[in-house]
Amino acid sequence: MKSSFSQKIAVLGTGGTIAGRAVGPKALGEYKAAEVSIETLLASSLDVGLKPHFEWQAHQVCQIDSKDLGVVHWQKLLARLALHWADPEIQGILITHGTDTLEETAFLLSWLMPQDKPVVLTGAMRAFDAHDSDGSKNLKDAFTTLERLMKERLGGVWVVMAGQLHPGADVQKMNATSLNAFESKASGTQAMNPQSHWPGSLAKLVDVWPFARPSLTQVLSKSHWPRVEVVMSHAGVEPGGVVLALLQQLEFSLKTKETKEKQADQPSHSDQGVLDHPQALARLQGLVVSGTGSGTWAESLREPLLRLMRLGVTVVFTSRVPWGHEACKGHPLLDEQGEQGVIGFSRLSPLNARIALALHLMVEKAEKAE
Repeated sequence: MKSSFSQKIAVLGTGGTIAGRAVGPKALGEYKAAEVSIETLLASSLDVGLKPHFEWQAHQVCQIDSKDLGVVHWQKLLARLALHWADPEIQGILITHGTDTLEETAFLLSWLMPQDKPVVLTGAMRAFDAHDSDGSKNLKDAFTTLERLMKERLGGVWVVMAGQLHPGADVQKMNATSLNAFESKASGTQAMNPQSHWPGSLAKLVDVWPFARPSLTQVLSKSHWPRVEVVMSHAGVEPGGVVLALLQQLEFSLKTKETKEKQADQPSHSDQGVLDHPQALARLQGLVVSGTGSGTWAESLREPLLRLMRLGVTVVFTSRVPWGHEACKGHPLLDEQGEQGVIGFSRLSPLNARIALALHLMVEKAEKAE
């Protein structure tokens, strides 16, 4: 779109419900996500009264249901964002995204990107062609928010949904069906009113465990991210639970690696079944334990966790409870360390801690290689 206004923004589409179309009777609400292009979304929003005071550049980064979001999609998004950050004419960025994993992308960008340009993410709880579609309204609100952020020279990552503004590092989807599906855990939801007071910057990302953060260049240089899993402590957990299964998989992977190294110095053998086993493909490097209450965990997990740590897995504990992390201290035995593993307690949510730990391990691995 061309205009006489000097402000320029980038609009990036990634798919999701906001770009979904009905696949049956619309009254039933059945739809397929990621069917409508970002250009069509923008044209539709113009029809409901969107009159932006800036010029935009639209780009379809990917077209997926966000439940299927992977590292490859994040890498594409980050690469596109890097281009726009380097362009002095681009003053703000708007991203349309599926709601299922919107909070994870919002945290990733909050944790990784510079804070000098505003980024606003939005999505929808109803498909593009649903009779009660909320996509155009959310998109219009996102444009209005981005315009004000640029006017007031505020950066950071924000999420706009259902007429509310959320800090990207704090937002969480709390309702599976309501149009008003998102809440802010620590900073509190702020109603998006043009007359309301806005903070001068994002709330500081509070965390007691010192995650290292790679540069955007470091992240973009990786074709694969460190494997980090999330497990939950819960009532009735079997001795070892899922942690024991991960331990057994890791031990198998290490044994396979040792076998490969031995076979490299010996004549080849026809039987390569062990080496081709899928368990040998991705070695676990980090684990986030979603604990109970203040970050405690079932004692039956203790021994397999210690064994994982001794094999070099970084273990981080957090709480499965959405609020109150600022008062959490974690398990009383968190001082205990394995021979190589590192253990700590994070005040981030489990999913956000997983992202932060994966990025941390990128830095740690790079430092060891130097």
